[in-house]
Amino acid sequence: MFRYVLIVMLMIAGWGTGAGCRTAGQETGTAPSARPQPESPRPSSSPEKAAAPGVTTAPGATPTTGPAPSVTTAPAGADLGVLPLPSGAVVYVAGGLDPAAREVDVLVHFHGAPHIVVREVGLARLQAVVIIVNYKGLSATYEKPYSEPERFASLLAEARDELRTRGRLASDARWRHVCLSSFSAGYGAVRALLLQSKYYEQIDGVYLADSLYAGWKDDVPYSGANPTNMAPFRRLASDAVAGRKTLLVSHSYYDPQKYAGTHVTADDLVTHVGLARRAVDEAGPADMRIASRAEAGQFSVWGCTAPAEAHGRHLQNMHYWLARLPISTSGATAP
Repeated sequence: MFRYVLIVMLMIAGWGTGAGCRTAGQETGTAPSARPQPESPRPSSSPEKAAAPGVTTAPGATPTTGPAPSVTTAPAGADLGVLPLPSGAVVYVAGGLDPAAREVDVLVHFHGAPHIVVREVGLARLQAVVIIVNYKGLSATYEKPYSEPERFASLLAEARDELRTRGRLASDARWRHVCLSSFSAGYGAVRALLLQSKYYEQIDGVYLADSLYAGWKDDVPYSGANPTNMAPFRRLASDAVAGRKTLLVSHSYYDPQKYAGTHVTADDLVTHVGLARRAVDEAGPADMRIASRAEAGQFSVWGCTAPAEAHGRHLQNMHYWLARLPISTSGATAP
């Protein structure tokens, strides 16, 4: 009996939770991480409260759980219409995009179960080529490959070639707007790309779904986010305020303590561009509440709470923010 229980426990620890019967408000994505080496905590069975001071503490200190366990499989019988790529990513065409179009928007999403990403892109009514990239591991597993100078260009090329071969993209089609989104650990890839000038210039918009962590400044807890870790995102925030780029940031109030959580890094960006948050109490998507906001130009930050699984809610409700990226849409976005 003991051997049987041990085997079951090991299976659960290794596989995470399934999503077969979960609804839109219950699925979770893959677990987050941080850079340089701080990593997001393991899922917790008991709620934790955020510890950040001031307006970055959610009204009423709404409890939030730790990062959610991994879900990588679609509900049974689901046909997502995605095509596998040689790199291990998947690609599909969203929103009835005209296969004869010569200018096409592309969204590359890092870290998140494809069936959730497909659903959220659909709710946002995006008309674009969508590429979904997942690796097993923490933020370094995303940052390392996309630090290679040709990796991102190769990803876009293989997606384009696959769609052309299948007649879903015109032979002379070119990318119009290139946008990135990431959940949790996926920010590692976003950081790597923003640090490369040729990709920084190519990228038009970024959405970080509770997805930016950093070390503490001078390795002193609560001293602020490490400036080196934040540098490419600070640059992007400044360009977004000036209207040259788009940067959207939604975050929870979970406090990992050993490193700067997403609410601290969001504060860093807000301060860097000379803004101040304002406390609000607004309805967000599904059961999420918006507790604070800051915006200027094409830079926006939303501090969000949720009754449970606050981290995963950002992935599960990405449509609310994806529709604000510079990507063509086919109509009104779902609430």
